[in-house]
Amino acid sequence: MMIAIDFGTSRIKLAYFDAARGEARLMRLGRSEQAFVPSLFYLGRGGERLYGDGVNIAARLESLAEGGGASP
Repeated sequence: MMIAIDFGTSRIKLAYFDAARGEARLMRLGRSEQAFVPSLFYLGRGGERLYGDGVNIAARLESLAEGGGASP
């Protein structure tokens, strides 16, 4: 079996070659069996946890905040 792993900025995807169908297919991952799992996480000062796309939003907010940072 051939596989390919994409370690993206916010998500990880895994594909495999399905010889019977003659095509690459995305593997279902994680508890929700989505075609991706988050590759980034953010732990805020108040203990909040963000994963995947939420991390990108938190990083943008923090870069705009003055002094003490930002809480999403």
